[in-house]
Amino acid sequence: MDKDWSTVTASISLIIAVISAWIAYDTFHHQALAQKPQIVIQPNFVDRSGLILLSIMNHGENPAYNITIKWHNPIINSKDEIFSFSNGSKKYDILVLSKNEKVSTLVDGLTSFYNKYKDADLEYSGVITYTEDLKSRRKNHQNFNLSLTSYKRLVNETDSGITHNKLQSIPDHLASLQKEIHSLRKELLTIK
Repeated sequence: MDKDWSTVTASISLIIAVISAWIAYDTFHHQALAQKPQIVIQPNFVDRSGLILLSIMNHGENPAYNITIKWHNPIINSKDEIFSFSNGSKKYDILVLSKNEKVSTLVDGLTSFYNKYKDADLEYSGVITYTEDLKSRRKNHQNFNLSLTSYKRLVNETDSGITHNKLQSIPDHLASLQKEIHSLRKELLTIK
């Protein structure tokens, strides 16, 4: 009977040891992942009113280097230009992106883009490739999806913002008109 209890105790101890080892490995693995760069591409309508920007940001703890973005279906603006984070003259789009650093690039004007693609499905995807060291040859690949479809409603909301900004410039224009009228009035009085 003692042998049976010894076997049961040993089995339970082995199961506990395996579970503990798995938990330790899983914790270590998640900590290692948290240290890696976490690159995100997202639309940005806040930084520049009336424009569509795409922002790429690193939410990870460590910097990402030699970042390239390969689009499966690229964004084409209202002038039929293909969007890119760089001008294509280098092997990478962005050299380095540190922790919480963001780079934004102009896609198009909000109204012109959505007027051209008002009935289109604006779903995009691709692969972000980066290295964890500037001189490293080992590349990490991360898939991404991006949708601009749900932002179509911003055209109307932004139009009111643009109108508001233009209305704010009216007093300056009125002041310049008043000066011009005043100078014309002086000229007319000197002619008489």
